[in-house]
Amino acid sequence: MRREAVLDAAESLFLSKSFEATTLNDVVKKSGGSLATIYKLFGTKEQLLVGVLSRQGPSGVNIVRNVRRQSLPPSELLRTILTRLRRRFLNDRAIAMTKIIIAQSLVDPGFSSKFGDQSMELLYDEVTDLFREWQQSGIAITNSPASLASAFLSILMFEMFVKSIAADLTFERSDEQIEEEFQMFLRAIGLANDAP
Repeated sequence: MRREAVLDAAESLFLSKSFEATTLNDVVKKSGGSLATIYKLFGTKEQLLVGVLSRQGPSGVNIVRNVRRQSLPPSELLRTILTRLRRRFLNDRAIAMTKIIIAQSLVDPGFSSKFGDQSMELLYDEVTDLFREWQQSGIAITNSPASLASAFLSILMFEMFVKSIAADLTFERSDEQIEEEFQMFLRAIGLANDAP
C-alpha cells in the first residue's frame, strides 16, 4: 500500500509540476510517507519515475503478443494491433509521460533503457518478428520484416511524437485518416485483400 501511495503522489506531481521540478520531499509530503521509505523502495527519483511509468498499462510488446494469439487474418490482426496501440499510447496521460521520458532522455541518454518491456525498441522487435513469421509461413508480403515494422509503427509514432513535442498544438488525425493510411500500408505490402 505504501508503494502505491508513493507512486500515486509521484505521478500526480510529475504531471502537474514536471519531473524536473518535483523533489522527493514533495513526494513525501503528498504521499504521507518518509524519505527513507522512498529510498528503500526506489533508490532514486529516476527509478521512482520508472515505477510510475511501469503502471501505464500493458506494454506495446504485450499488446502485440496478446493480439498475435488471436486467429485473425493478417490485415485484421494488424488493424487490431494498431487500434490497441493507439489507445495505449495516444491518451493524454501517455502523451504527458512521453514528454517526461523525452526530456529525461535528453539529460540521461541511457534513461529509456531502464524500462524493460516498455521500450519502443522491444515493440519494434516484436512487430518485426510478426512480419518475419508471416514471411516464413508463406504469406506473400513485400520488403524486409524490419522495414515493414518501421512503416507500420510509423502510423502510430508520427502522431505520438508530434503530440509529445508540440507545446500547444492539438494535433488530431481522424479515424478516416488513420484507416486510409492503414489501407495504403496494406496495399503497399500486398495484404489489402487477405480478409475472408
